[in-house]
Formats: sequence, structure tokens, C-alpha cells
Amino acid sequence: MLNTAVSAFVQSEVSDAMRGRMMSVYAVISMGGSPVGGPVIGWISQHAGARWGLVVGAVTAVVSAVAVALWLTRRSPSRLALAAPTRRTGELAQDPPRSRGVF
Repeated sequence: MLNTAVSAFVQSEVSDAMRGRMMSVYAVISMGGSPVGGPVIGWISQHAGARWGLVVGAVTAVVSAVAVALWLTRRSPSRLALAAPTRRTGELAQDPPRSRGVF
């Protein structure tokens, strides 16, 4: 269910010109991590215990997320800004607000 929600969110929030590229990156990341990380975490779990396998997997996920967030903020700080669009007083909206999907 989470895969479907994330896929729908990515497809609805990305511009038409970039949708195919983003979906290919999403597919590589979501499906390509298991064949690489599975044997490594399995080996750690076998030799150090299941708890350490989970800890290493969680730490790897958090470090990866922080690294990507730092890379994105240094590359283009304005892309991560959550500012509402501004309109002049009395100006009517041309289009209804875009749905944010499931989230």
C-alpha cells in the first residue's frame, strides 16, 4: 500500500516533462536497494544478531536521507522552501488548488 501511495504522489507532483525520469529513478531506488542491501544485512544479522541487522538497516536509511537532504539544500535551497504562493489583493485564482494526493 505504501508503494502505491508513494508512486501516486511522485507521479502527481512532478511536471509532465520530468515524470518519466523521476519514475525511473524511483524504480531504481525502490527496487534496486534490496538486491544490494539484503545480503549485507543478512550477513550482519547472521553474525551479530537480528537486532544489529535492524539497527544497521535503520542507521543506513537515516544517514542516506540526511545526505540527500543536505545535497538538495546545497544544490538549490529554494526548492525545499515551503512558501505559499503569493497573490495580489483582489486577484482571482485561475485554477483550483492542486490536490496533494494521499498525503
